[in-house]
Amino acid sequence: MKCYFSQANKWIDYEISFNLNREFTRGNKIALHLTGAEQETPFNKHSQKGELDLLYKFHRESHEIFSITGWVSAYESQQELKINFQLYELQ
Repeated sequence: MKCYFSQANKWIDYEISFNLNREFTRGNKIALHLTGAEQETPFNKHSQKGELDLLYKFHRESHEIFSITGWVSAYESQQELKINFQLYELQ
């Protein structure tokens, strides 16, 4: 997965794992939990790496996403950069 950090003016790659989970939702909905860590490159080999923790919830039948929550982080010059997500479907 890739995420663009405008503060650093670059794309960051993440190695992710995912878990489909029904216990986070009610009704006919599914949750997809993504977690991961920034991929190692020659430029960040000895530096702290960013992380990712996102929860996508979508309708089981239509597969339409109705919310995304969580965060993605990266490090630039030993300073943490973080993007927080709180996107919800409006009715």
